[in-house]
Amino acid sequence: MTLAAQSFFGLDIGSHTIKVIQLARSGKDHILTNVGLIPTPAGATVSDSKMDQQALIQAIKKLLHEAQITSPYAVV
Repeated sequence: MTLAAQSFFGLDIGSHTIKVIQLARSGKDHILTNVGLIPTPAGATVSDSKMDQQALIQAIKKLLHEAQITSPYAVV
């Protein structure tokens, strides 16, 4: 299966929320298969501290799990 035939997910890291969608190719079209959002940890998008970076990483992992994102291909 080629990458063009695979599903992929889009990730948007905003200052208030982190959003994710998963799309799957169906012929020439794409189908929305999963969607989710979670609050962005306070300060995580403006801080360079390791603690804030870890909080952001954990939030993204939690979101991907809760939204049942299965594709390894991301569009950020």
